[in-house]
Amino acid sequence: MASASLAMILHTAWQMRKKRTTLNPLHAEKSTTLVTGGCYAWSRNPIYLGMSGLQLAFALYVGSLIGILAAPLFMLAVARLHIDFEEEQLRKHFGLEWKHYEQRVRRWL
Repeated sequence: MASASLAMILHTAWQMRKKRTTLNPLHAEKSTTLVTGGCYAWSRNPIYLGMSGLQLAFALYVGSLIGILAAPLFMLAVARLHIDFEEEQLRKHFGLEWKHYEQRVRRWL
């Protein structure tokens, strides 16, 4: 699980760099391209998904029940504190292209 999660994060970062667009989610206005291939073809937030997977894998590895229970709380917090804002910025920046992508691809999986 940890390997797949790390691979997802690294592949996603590589995709963004390859498309020469920003990886910083707080600056959607600097986005030059809406990346929809690779990991983004099945998750709108593969980096956050990978981070959640790493957290869960580590919690399982060390046998931490609190860590396991914290994973969905982390996902909820990220969704409310970051993803909602980021997706609103992308909606404004990419308009109809974002709308079609959002309808086609789920937020997490």
